[in-house]
Amino acid sequence: AATRGGAREASAEPPAPPPELTPEQRRVFDALAARRHADELVRELGVSVPELVRTLQQLQFKKLVRQLPGNFYERR
Repeated sequence: AATRGGAREASAEPPAPPPELTPEQRRVFDALAARRHADELVRELGVSVPELVRTLQQLQFKKLVRQLPGNFYERR
């Protein structure tokens, strides 16, 4: 059982962000350590909705983030 638990822990770790992220992309990526709603990200990060949407789209194009139903986002 310990081996299975260890394997789960290793796969549950979020991937490290690639080094080519801009500072804005890094902030959003870091804020997505868990599934988050876009409104929550706007409040926490202190960015405008258009800024957040642009950054989230950039991260989606890089296959680092995905949008879920209900305007939630999470890391891939």
